Amino acid sequence: NTISDEEWEKMRLVIAPYRERIKYIVCGHVHSYIEDVIDGIPLIITGGGGARIEPVYPGDSRNIGYHVVRFRFDVEGRLRHRYESLEDCRYDREIEDPVLSEFLENSWRNECMAHLRYRLYADDASDKGRPGLAHLFRALSESEYYHARNHYFALGRQRSLKNNLSNSIDNEDNEVNIMYKEYADYAITAGLPLAQYSFNNAREAEKVHSVLLRQALGDCNDGKPTADSVFFTCTSCGYTFKMDQTPSRCPICGAPADKIMPTP
Repeated sequence: NTISDEEWEKMRLVIAPYRERIKYIVCGHVHSYIEDVIDGIPLIITGGGGARIEPVYPGDSRNIGYHVVRFRFDVEGRLRHRYESLEDCRYDREIEDPVLSEFLENSWRNECMAHLRYRLYADDASDKGRPGLAHLFRALSESEYYHARNHYFALGRQRSLKNNLSNSIDNEDNEVNIMYKEYADYAITAGLPLAQYSFNNAREAEKVHSVLLRQALGDCNDGKPTADSVFFTCTSCGYTFKMDQTPSRCPICGAPADKIMPTP
């Protein structure tokens, strides 16, 4: 998807006189990793340099992550290559500058909040019969998501799937065992039931998140694919669960079935 057939024909003319001597074609710039064969010559496309790595072909997630490609001669003198993942090696060139690191951190947080804020505005506009305005807010929300994603990668936050699962479990456990418990207790003491309700509902949902994430991490450690289950979320309290069919009522807040939505 990067070079036209006409331009590639020009490349073929350059290669032709040396065809038998070429062992690999290696190129970069594309922020991905692709292996292919062009006219019988192995093709390695590699790149990133700290920038976001993503699939080039939809649905193809093979070796999508930070990496290096090592070339070596085997015992018979043949040139070989090997892909090595660097997903758990932190890219920290940008954040070594303390001022820039703070700028990126603030930008990441602001864009995350803007993404959610515009989504809330879109829901409000839709509920009030303003579909055009809702579409505008959703478009802005989507834009802010991509801004946040770029800052996230510049901060060197992307890791392996196992690391993502472990980090998520730690965050969920903190919310369940410390944060929401402390916040709900204070709300009770202060006599503020609306906040108490919000904290308690979130805490119950986080308990389920922790269980689901631990199951997924177990599958990942065992080399098994995570089951592609149908998940439901209560749009009233945020409770998440999986079932074979839509539940008739939320087991946490009691919301009816029309408030429970399958995850897209």
